[in-house]
Amino acid sequence: MLRMRSARTTVKLHSNRSEMAETITVENAKCVANLGKIDGRLRLGEFLGWTMADFDEDAQMRESILLDFLYESLMFGAQKGVPWSQIPALLQVASEFQKRTIGQPLSAAIKIYREISQRYLNDNAISESNLRLFTSHLFETYMAHYQLYQIVFTTEREPMTVKQHLDVLPPPETYPLDEAKPLNIWEYERKMSEIEKEEKSRLNQIKLEEETILNDIDEKQPFKDTKDTVLDRQQVSELINDAIQHHTSQTEKLLQTKVEGRLEDLSFYLEKTALPRPEHLGPPPRTKEPPRMSAKSRAGGKLGSDGMPSAKSKKSKKSAKTK
Repeated sequence: MLRMRSARTTVKLHSNRSEMAETITVENAKCVANLGKIDGRLRLGEFLGWTMADFDEDAQMRESILLDFLYESLMFGAQKGVPWSQIPALLQVASEFQKRTIGQPLSAAIKIYREISQRYLNDNAISESNLRLFTSHLFETYMAHYQLYQIVFTTEREPMTVKQHLDVLPPPETYPLDEAKPLNIWEYERKMSEIEKEEKSRLNQIKLEEETILNDIDEKQPFKDTKDTVLDRQQVSELINDAIQHHTSQTEKLLQTKVEGRLEDLSFYLEKTALPRPEHLGPPPRTKEPPRMSAKSRAGGKLGSDGMPSAKSKKSKKSAKTK
């Protein structure tokens, strides 16, 4: 099949049939036919005298298309059982026909092919049956796309090749399908994992703050630095007052930190509870009890703004006593 590509002429092409006759031999034809298509095309180009060291399929599209045409002509003869002694002549017919028909209309191309084939037939280079077989191949391939080949070989075009370095990362290793999870379960577990990770980080931070406060309380001793010093009554009183103030301040901070930790614990618990759980996973495991009210709060009912039981709580207690 013809490949339409833009082209740039850089490869040296031979136009003299006698030069090709000296290059393509029966051994050359056998060598090309015994190789794969990629290596065989490149080796054929070398046998034709082309400079193949820097041959670029993308940059030299015209030459690549011509090389395809010549390679397929050679392989047609080899695959159809044409004697090896006649295959170089078939390749010469194809090459001479391609060169002489550049820029010619289809009617003229037919006359040119008739003249070339008759000459090789008269020289006994190709038998009549094999020439007829190759003629059918040529008209079904090259001549069927004659106008397209003419555009390729007569119209100069700017190269359209874009070379860009791109690192392609292979996809990660996939798990067996029997271990795959439905999307809703995967999203639920991912969100739950994020919440638990944030919870662990936050609670560890609060725990570290508590330990820092406790260490500060333990290290603050009123008479630590005055062990061998005689103090009077006023100095002792000042040291004790400073120690009491420091202890009170740090204890207040410790209580605030504990309350903050309790609130954080409750907040994360509610956040995980509010996360919709897929039915397929069933009810959530009860691995942790929710934060509860103290026994005093449960017994006393609701407290008023002054910290005392509300009137409603008092009334309920009184009713209970009456009963």
